[in-house]
Amino acid sequence: MSQANLPNITPTISIARDDAVNLLLSSIAMEELGLSHIINAEGEKLQYILGTLPGVTAPEATIGDVLAMNESVRNMMRDIVKKEFILTNKLETVLNASIMVGPTGATGATGNPGGPPGPQGEQGIQGIQGPIGITGETGVTGATGLTGDTGATGFTGLTGETGATGATGLTGLTGETGLTGLTGETGETGATGLTGLTGLTGETGATGLTGETGLTGATGLTGLTGVTGETGATGFTGLTGETGATGFTGVAFFADYNSAASDEAQVGGGPGTPEAVQWGIQGPQSGAITVAGALNQFFILPVDSTILVQYYVNAQYPGPAPVIFQLYNTDLAGNLLTGIAGSIGTSPLGGDAIVNVAGGAIVDVTTAQGVALVNLSDEPVGDGAGTFSANIQLVRIN
Repeated sequence: MSQANLPNITPTISIARDDAVNLLLSSIAMEELGLSHIINAEGEKLQYILGTLPGVTAPEATIGDVLAMNESVRNMMRDIVKKEFILTNKLETVLNASIMVGPTGATGATGNPGGPPGPQGEQGIQGIQGPIGITGETGVTGATGLTGDTGATGFTGLTGETGATGATGLTGLTGETGLTGLTGETGETGATGLTGLTGLTGETGATGLTGETGLTGATGLTGLTGVTGETGATGFTGLTGETGATGFTGVAFFADYNSAASDEAQVGGGPGTPEAVQWGIQGPQSGAITVAGALNQFFILPVDSTILVQYYVNAQYPGPAPVIFQLYNTDLAGNLLTGIAGSIGTSPLGGDAIVNVAGGAIVDVTTAQGVALVNLSDEPVGDGAGTFSANIQLVRIN
């Protein structure tokens, strides 16, 4: 996978705030690119097990192998989705960060100090309080993201341009009283002189670094409502995900078909005493797949064929051990021969719980034989009140 070009990170690196934002967006894009490659690899895993990956000979996979591979892909996709939530929160935080930072304004000129000090006069009347400045523009409140772990403290950003004067803050502490001059001889009281012109207010100096938040002071006068800020730029469109893996190819046709259901109250079981399920209700069927036996406990399969067999069991089980069912090969008299590999269905629940198990297998029929669904649990399944039920389907695919 290709990598993006990032600046060399050294102890003397110097980047602006907007450069830092661009680097964060680049890191998010690189993580998304890495996730897309992982998703593509998961798709190729499915293609490999299904035999659809170009240039590669697929192994002979059973249904159990396909289901195991599917579970592996599902676990990986679940972790990728969790990672996507984190990247989304990171992207929203970066896009809401302000990058409009300008240079520091110049320091205002010092006012005219006036002539030499005259004799100390009577204290003048307190001057009129200056007008309250316009409140600065209120930024648009961003969407609240998921609270993540507290990250490391970032670098202090550059000082922005001085905004319009905000509402008058609390009155500062009174400065120290200057030294009292020597008392001169009392002269005649002269006429009151004209009040001197107020010196020009110097330009506001650069805003210092924000200090720690002090105790909350008294609420000041409410300033004028600031002008609504401009709408922020539209965020970047996310990367388009890669096309998912091609699904399973369905069966094009079938020659024989049979389905059946059972609701017998109890199916025996226990160590060394497996028992086949009785099929009391015959479903849709066609062709040469037929149910047989005095108790309808097995199905006769046509010779030189490939049969897909699937089953589902719902029952109440009193024992603490798992419920276990498996497909078995039988002879034409219904005698159980050997269990069919990969067809075991099991449930970890017990103790009078209602449990569900399912399984299946593909059976290659070369000689006259049958197939049956057998209970291999440590105890009988079903409590005699009719809580046992099962379904089976047999389809000829070759």
